[in-house]
Amino acid sequence: MLDGMVLLKARQAGEKPLATVQEALALKNNSPEVNAKILSAMGRLPAEDADANWEATINRHMLADVKSTNPIMFSAAVEGDVNGLTGFGLFSFDWDMKPFASKETVVSWQISKDRLYDKVVMRDDCTWSDGKPITAHDVVFSFKTIMDPRVPVPAVRSGTDKLRWVEAYDDYTLVFFHKEALATNVWNVNFPVIPKHIYEKTIEKDPTLQDSARECSVREQANLGRSVRIDQPQARTGDRCRAPRGLVSGQGEAGSRQAIFQDDPLSNHRRLEYGASWRSKRVRSTK
Repeated sequence: MLDGMVLLKARQAGEKPLATVQEALALKNNSPEVNAKILSAMGRLPAEDADANWEATINRHMLADVKSTNPIMFSAAVEGDVNGLTGFGLFSFDWDMKPFASKETVVSWQISKDRLYDKVVMRDDCTWSDGKPITAHDVVFSFKTIMDPRVPVPAVRSGTDKLRWVEAYDDYTLVFFHKEALATNVWNVNFPVIPKHIYEKTIEKDPTLQDSARECSVREQANLGRSVRIDQPQARTGDRCRAPRGLVSGQGEAGSRQAIFQDDPLSNHRRLEYGASWRSKRVRSTK
């Protein structure tokens, strides 16, 4: 297991910023060179946690409509960006695309010698936004949902379909069984996780996870992954929800969403600081 914040601190310790924060704020981002200066200055971690403004708020505009905020439903890059803000997962990857188990959510990760199964022990102190614990049963339910042919998730099913099965041996112990000893197995175990206690109530009546009024209500409550504050309700057309334009910061017809976030040091995505739908009792939700 690795800690992304520790990795980034170690990397930045050997890098000299290309500009100060004040200089970066005065720049217009109109060239790759200027962008590099802004990223170098604004993307640095504070020396101490106390130096961070945990109450700061920032709006982020998305360049396209988001079809769904359900992490297993994503099919476009913009939805992947949103899932990077709001999702819960067991694995991440560094700037060299090397995957690892995240200390935020995982206690241990073991791979068998024949590379046909992975054993993961999850942390027992992570919860969804409603206070329900995140368990191995959520992961198994998510795998079953992704592999259900009635659920229209071809993008997420690709790779996940290389798994033979996922089994929860207790509330926090998982085993991923692979069909073959593939080099990509370390990526195939990294699929989105949704809360079983929410979606098991809706999937039989609406396996599309998008058409029913109940599914609209679930998404409006933002009860999966790290949540965002919904400033206005999502627009509806009949029974189908229409995702808001400019998710997080947009001013489109379906309203806007706002959240506090930090940089994800490994993927350059943004990560929410408050209103997180999964939390850890040991660490802040963004560490």
